[in-house]
Amino acid sequence: MGALSYKVERAAQASGPWTVVGEGIDETSVQYRPLFNDQQAASGDWFYRVVAVNQAGSSEPSQVVGPLRFENKTHCG
Repeated sequence: MGALSYKVERAAQASGPWTVVGEGIDETSVQYRPLFNDQQAASGDWFYRVVAVNQAGSSEPSQVVGPLRFENKTHCG
């Protein structure tokens, strides 16, 4: 609550190091639908976390999710 946007971070290990893979994600334009798709993730296991951003700055990161396994990378269009 109170977030203007979100950053999504990815890491190969739950302890990091973390890389920002999505910024400026805004849930006000499309609610109740996935807002981020990590199209740059290579095959393998990845961990993710989210940081909320508002006028005061950035929140502490969310709990870590993962590992999520990516087996194939598809290209559309």
